[in-house]
Amino acid sequence: MSERHEPAASRLGPLPALDGLRGVAVLAVMAYHGSDWATEGFLGFDVFVALSGFLISSLIVRERVSTGAVSVRRFYARRGLRLMPGLLALLAIYLVVAAVFDREFIAKHVEDAASTLFYAANFPRAMQIPRPAYLAPCMVQMQCRRG
Repeated sequence: MSERHEPAASRLGPLPALDGLRGVAVLAVMAYHGSDWATEGFLGFDVFVALSGFLISSLIVRERVSTGAVSVRRFYARRGLRLMPGLLALLAIYLVVAAVFDREFIAKHVEDAASTLFYAANFPRAMQIPRPAYLAPCMVQMQCRRG
């Protein structure tokens, strides 16, 4: 009798340990940006991206095994439903804080929030478009603490 073996990705269930490890990686990045004792935030970023890629690839393989195809439209719809509520809450809080504490640059904060909403925030940097240095005092302070 021939036995059908499913790919490991189709057998994966919830993996709370990997979600926890991704959380630790995010905390490492946050510590890097917010302290002078954490100097290896890039490692946290690399771990987060690698684990996220593994988990997303597992979802794609599972869909391919179960349905015989991968629907890009359904994939992004599910991803949007999962990510958008948190993103919208974050941007709302960001804009309220910016309006209260940094009114001088509120137009720039709104522009940044819009580019973040559409996942396009890094395009100006990638295309080497100069940006106003409204975070320059903060960055100088961080460099002073680290240097």
